[in-house]
Amino acid sequence: MTLEEKKAELFTADRIHKAIEGARVSRGPRKGQLKANKPGGDAGAAWLAMTMHANPYKINAGQVFMLTNGERWIFDELTRALQGTSIPGLDRDRDALEALGAW
Repeated sequence: MTLEEKKAELFTADRIHKAIEGARVSRGPRKGQLKANKPGGDAGAAWLAMTMHANPYKINAGQVFMLTNGERWIFDELTRALQGTSIPGLDRDRDALEALGAW
């Protein structure tokens, strides 16, 4: 197996979709919103990218620096995909600040 074939096998859209689902709450009244704390692995990279888009004040730069190569790929792809979009309701803290008129 060549390096390119291995990369094609490891870096897929399904991996990104699973990471996004792992970064979001799946049950209860907060279903669909980001989890309160960063999960581990690929879901953590997706959580960082989506949180940086929704509420950048929650991100610690050290968390981004410590991503592995695969996690960095997920983070970069999601960051590019979210650029210029608006996703209301993703972060409950930002929603509260917007309701108060402070955002």
